[in-house]
Amino acid sequence: MGNKDIRILCYGDDAVLIAENEDGLQRLLFKFNTTAKSLKMKISAAKIKCMITSKTPIRCKLVVDDEIIQQEMKFKYPGPDISGSGDIGVEETKRTEELRRTCKIDNVNEWILERKRKWNERMVKIARALDESTDLSDTAQLAIFIRGIDKEFTVTEELLSLQPLKATTTGEDIFNEVQKVFTNFGLPWSKLNGVCTDGAPSMVVLRKGFIGILNEKATELNVQKDDLIVLHCIIHQQNLCSKSIRLHNVMNVVVKTINFIRSRGLNHRQFKTFLDEISAEYNDVTYYCGIRWMSKGKMLKRFYELRNEIADFIKIKDKPLSELSDPKWICDLAFLVDLTGYLNDLNLKLQKQGQLVNDLDNHLKAFQIKLRLWE
Repeated sequence: MGNKDIRILCYGDDAVLIAENEDGLQRLLFKFNTTAKSLKMKISAAKIKCMITSKTPIRCKLVVDDEIIQQEMKFKYPGPDISGSGDIGVEETKRTEELRRTCKIDNVNEWILERKRKWNERMVKIARALDESTDLSDTAQLAIFIRGIDKEFTVTEELLSLQPLKATTTGEDIFNEVQKVFTNFGLPWSKLNGVCTDGAPSMVVLRKGFIGILNEKATELNVQKDDLIVLHCIIHQQNLCSKSIRLHNVMNVVVKTINFIRSRGLNHRQFKTFLDEISAEYNDVTYYCGIRWMSKGKMLKRFYELRNEIADFIKIKDKPLSELSDPKWICDLAFLVDLTGYLNDLNLKLQKQGQLVNDLDNHLKAFQIKLRLWE
């Protein structure tokens, strides 16, 4: 292609290796496997197949991690058959036919909207969860989740819409976007009996917040105000509580050290090379980002597990840290690593789908009991 040999083709989680002979393919497979291991990935020998393109049948023996790769004379991916003789069959599989039928949909967006409208019509009662955050382009995005129950008491939940807020993000702006989504999907406000928010001022302020405006217009919208349940998202509450764990004597040192390593290109390259030379368990440290709730625990755990390597590298750079040789400070670090790890586990349990409020409450009570045991 363009006077260049293409030897590796990648398709999502699939890869094709191409060589002119068996020895060349074995070397290429060895390099590919080595690279995958360096990235903490594992190649499944049971799923690998090899095929030789030739007019006459030729046997090929390839090995990866001491396992022999199965040779195929014909391969199917995902529609036509490709044989070792170079012929491509024209017989289509059921999957290809299904793709053809899907492509006949002129407007996929309209099809999805119509599907959600029909789903909403079956719902007897619905509850909404609202979360507003800012993306990488500094555009506020309002995520609107819905949970509904039909006459057969089947509970369904999914992301209903993601609405961009390109100007202000006041309670009125949020209410207008929610009302627009209600209108697009033909949802009557009378079915609404629960709202869960992220607790931001634009959501919960008494008069100008989304909840305040909703209460003010409840009669006009035919919302049963007395039956309306308003909740502050339990997952957000758990995250806010976890931020009360400071331990500045640990966090300040860890963040300062990681910034010294990663914020300077030369230091970062030398650190990664140093870890590679000593065959460390990890190949880098991770940043801490406040908006990514679980990044704090992951950063602390990685720092703790690489504390000896970091101490050696800092000494090489003539920036020794006395804390890394202080047993009391190391104990504080280990305590914070364990605690943030438990909080991350709790957060993942709270995020599981299909849970009711009582399920989330059970997770929190169980965590409180465990805290007493850890004392």
